[in-house]
Amino acid sequence: MHRRTDEPAVPGERHKLMTRDLSYPAHLRQEKLRTLMQTEGFESETHVLQAAIFASVSRAICLNKECSHTAPMESDQARGWCEICHTNSMQSALILAGLL
Repeated sequence: MHRRTDEPAVPGERHKLMTRDLSYPAHLRQEKLRTLMQTEGFESETHVLQAAIFASVSRAICLNKECSHTAPMESDQARGWCEICHTNSMQSALILAGLL
């Protein structure tokens, strides 16, 4: 039987990874929102939020300190799966900004 590459080698490790604490201070959330804006090529945070409000999906960024992976996700996503970190650490721009 082959193990998927996104599956942890140690049983129970997946639960540990998926329950990582995502409570970040406001200044770190703002830094991640600015990183998301710059990475995705938006001119301002307002433009990121406008795009998120009027689209069916929003850009999201990983909140882990060592990662800034971005991906499209649902606008209300607060614990999306990061394909790089293998944790539920992605948040949409609207969640980061406190609008949802």
